[in-house]
Amino acid sequence: MKQFISAVLVCFSLPILANDVQVDGTSIGIGEQYQFEYLSGFELINASLGQTERNGYFQINPIFAGYNLVTLQTSQGPNITCVDGGSTLKAHGFNNQAWEAFVKVDLPDNQIAFINHEGYSVSAHPDGTVLADRRNLGDWETFTVQAVGGGVVKLLTYHGTYLKTQPGTCRLKSLINNGYLSPANCSSGVVYADTGYDGCELTMFESGVFGQVILAGETGLHFQAYGGVGGDLWENGTAKGLNERITVTRTGPATVAVSINGYYIRTLP
Repeated sequence: MKQFISAVLVCFSLPILANDVQVDGTSIGIGEQYQFEYLSGFELINASLGQTERNGYFQINPIFAGYNLVTLQTSQGPNITCVDGGSTLKAHGFNNQAWEAFVKVDLPDNQIAFINHEGYSVSAHPDGTVLADRRNLGDWETFTVQAVGGGVVKLLTYHGTYLKTQPGTCRLKSLINNGYLSPANCSSGVVYADTGYDGCELTMFESGVFGQVILAGETGLHFQAYGGVGGDLWENGTAKGLNERITVTRTGPATVAVSINGYYIRTLP
């Protein structure tokens, strides 16, 4: 009997490992912020672009008109950036920092080139890679602008391919309890901010709407405001509907707020 009572007391003394998560935030506080941990992917490549793909859509946004400085915003929302100041290009940027800025060079026949903060031109290589690794402006460094509408463009390379971004993987850690957004045991169902393990890998890919993404868990199902905003966050979506499309907003050097249909995903205390 004493052993039974001791076991019950131990169970009741265990710490709570997971906090509830809801899609009901109307402003950005600590509960609405998450550490964004990049794991892999998000590379800028050149390849064929299907009719329904949106990961080859970009906005060229001026940030300093006097020097023709621009950012190259991806359909997922982040800007293309030179990773660690080097030649590798990924969709990592949110802050319009130096490594996200490019000099846009306007050329004849609706063509342009991009030069990074260290003077290297963005170059589309025949093997599909795209690097900021050339000092010259040749055929590989020249892109034809094709307007899509609403300020969105596609960028055609010399090789007949398009610039596009690959899906990437990440994790979101709550600033409330340092728990990662995930259903229990990385399965489907209700999402918590769980401190019980190192977090489940999330795959981010285009949603079909510029500036919004889909976040899929390890089951392949999508995060969504199941039943509409105002309730719990679930991992059970299978489409790219309104309640599955997520907007990521940078709030600090490594933190973001994420929202669905205008409401922020909030970790409860």
